[in-house]
Amino acid sequence: MSFPLVSTQRDNCTDLYSVTDCFLRVLDFCDWTTLVAVSHADKSGRDCVRRVFRGRVQRVIGRLLKSWQCKAIFNHLDVTGAMISGPIPWAIMTIEMATPNDNLPTEIKIVTPAHTFQSWITVLQYIGFCTVSGSRVPNMPVTVSKARRFWAPSQNISIFIIESCSSSILSAVLALPFTSDMTLLSTSRLFCFYPSLVDMNVTLSGFRYTPDEDIKWWTSRGVRHFYSTYEWDGPCGSACPALWRHTEGLHGVGEFAWGGLFNDKDIEGNMGNSAMLSKAQFKWRIGVCCVNRFCQFRTRYF
Repeated sequence: MSFPLVSTQRDNCTDLYSVTDCFLRVLDFCDWTTLVAVSHADKSGRDCVRRVFRGRVQRVIGRLLKSWQCKAIFNHLDVTGAMISGPIPWAIMTIEMATPNDNLPTEIKIVTPAHTFQSWITVLQYIGFCTVSGSRVPNMPVTVSKARRFWAPSQNISIFIIESCSSSILSAVLALPFTSDMTLLSTSRLFCFYPSLVDMNVTLSGFRYTPDEDIKWWTSRGVRHFYSTYEWDGPCGSACPALWRHTEGLHGVGEFAWGGLFNDKDIEGNMGNSAMLSKAQFKWRIGVCCVNRFCQFRTRYF
């Protein structure tokens, strides 16, 4: 009895990708959109993508901190409800196998709720970081209460603590200078407020002044920067500067449950901090009007 060749080939492919080590190797070369799609396929796909994600966290953050320092930071993220913002989560989403380590961020930006700043000083001093007089701190929005940079004396590594004026970190995060800053890593989840821009490898300036050296940091790593959407050759979508967006329900926000450093979160009885953000009630936009000729909201004010 003979069997169709196409069926045999399909079975061989199924067998090949059922080998976890092989599948993980393939996932190492996938972009973020593909990883998210695989994680939605079934439990096996989700578990494999989580392993790849934890490997990326280890590569991006593990090169900056020793394991005990990383554990101290993540424990305090849980205690305070703070999250890592900007370059670190962006790098975890976009990193490739061939990405040189020199292109990875050397600063961890943490946004923390009101009245938690002092506790971070204690933790950072414990893991060997201290403040340095004269450290440049960019002009922060009014929704930020305090901002200070801490350095590891013997290394070119810094941790930047931004304290929100409110009990929610979102009031500070959504006023940061770049859309690429509006990407958050918690101890169990990743949130991206402009996922379409990550796919396009684009960051937009918002209301805040963006220094040339900060823009250069992004562009030198291959990220395209725009002050507005005037030069775009297609509609803005959810990134339209004139469009008011709302945090409640996290509509239009990319969310990925990565399970934590030890894959012990986002399981039954421990669902991470998604509900905390989705119940927050803020609205924001990154501009006043749209000047993109392809956008339905062009020249309209809201």
